[in-house]
Amino acid sequence: MANRYFAILEVGGTVTVEQLRQIIALAQEEEPESIEVPPALLPHVQDTEGWPKPSPEKVEVGYVRVSGVVRWGQFEDLEAYLQAQQIPYDRFTESGGGWDAVLVRFRPDRGVREDMVNVDGEPFIGWKALERAIAETRTREELVDWLRQYVGADVPALPPLTLTDRKQGASPASGRKETRAAADA
Repeated sequence: MANRYFAILEVGGTVTVEQLRQIIALAQEEEPESIEVPPALLPHVQDTEGWPKPSPEKVEVGYVRVSGVVRWGQFEDLEAYLQAQQIPYDRFTESGGGWDAVLVRFRPDRGVREDMVNVDGEPFIGWKALERAIAETRTREELVDWLRQYVGADVPALPPLTLTDRKQGASPASGRKETRAAADA
C-alpha cells in the first residue's frame, strides 16, 4: 500500500462548466476529506452525482479546494487532467516519511514547478543552495535576484476560478518541470 500524506490542491483559472464538473469528478475519485467550491459556482455542480454538498461559508477564496490524506500526497489523475487542459493549480503536500513539505505550482505558460517549503507553505533555501548563490553572485542585487528566482518568486499568483462558455485550448503541458529540492540534496 502506498504511503499517504495530507495535501491541499487549489484550482484557479478559467474553465468551462464541463471542465469544472470533471475536476469535481476526478477530485471525488481521490476520496479527499473535503472538496470546496466558491459559492457562486455551486449551482453548476450541485447536481453532480454523489456531490458531497460542501458548506459554502467555508470558502473564502475563488478556487476549487481539495484537501485530505491521499496517496503520496498527490492528486495524480486530477493533476494530470489539469495539466492536459492547461488549468493552473497549486498543491501543498505536508512533510512526512522523511520527505520535506513541497509546493507544486502549475501555470500553463511555465509548466510545473516544485519547491521545498516550510510548514507555512513558504519556499525555503537550503544551506548548499545559499552557498552556491553567494559564490555565483557579485553584488547584493544579483544575490537577491538569484534567491528570488530560486524560490520561485517570479511564478504568478494562482488566478481566481472563473467560468467561460468556450473551451480553452487543451494542448499538452509544456513538459517542463522545475525542481529545486535536488539542488539542496
